[in-house]
Amino acid sequence: MLKKRVKLIIVFIILFILQFDFFPYFSFRNTVPDLLSILVVFYALYVKKHRLLLFALCIGLCKDIFSSNYFGVNIISLWVAAHALFFLSRKFPQDLLVIQVGLVGIYVLLVQSIILIIMFLFDMTFSAWQCFVPETVPSVFYTMICAFFVVPALKAIMKDSLRQYNLF
Repeated sequence: MLKKRVKLIIVFIILFILQFDFFPYFSFRNTVPDLLSILVVFYALYVKKHRLLLFALCIGLCKDIFSSNYFGVNIISLWVAAHALFFLSRKFPQDLLVIQVGLVGIYVLLVQSIILIIMFLFDMTFSAWQCFVPETVPSVFYTMICAFFVVPALKAIMKDSLRQYNLF
């Protein structure tokens, strides 16, 4: 059990460093792929709901600490989107890569939409529609392209831990 947690923590640290230190140098239209959202979707396929929500809260906290956004926005958006993700992930076959990448796209779109709604509600000078198309759409596609490579790598790394409800 401890070995599985250590693997997950190491994978989280590697993806975290890549997302915040490496990929900003390769941004496309000022967006970077959301590797931590890929990890949340991958995690959602194999755990119970309460563990997924706790994991999404932890990821949101880390993103809030190390991003320049308002504090709490990522926590709320990842947590709310994780609720929807849990129900969506149970409706489709979980072993197909195309389905997993589609879930990544839906999850990132939900997270970005929730962030834009929160920003619109609390910052009246913020124009949500002007930011939605130029920032969210490229971010979703960029993350989905990266998910085609990251999800199989996660499966290979976590192959002995992939039984249902056995990751954490």
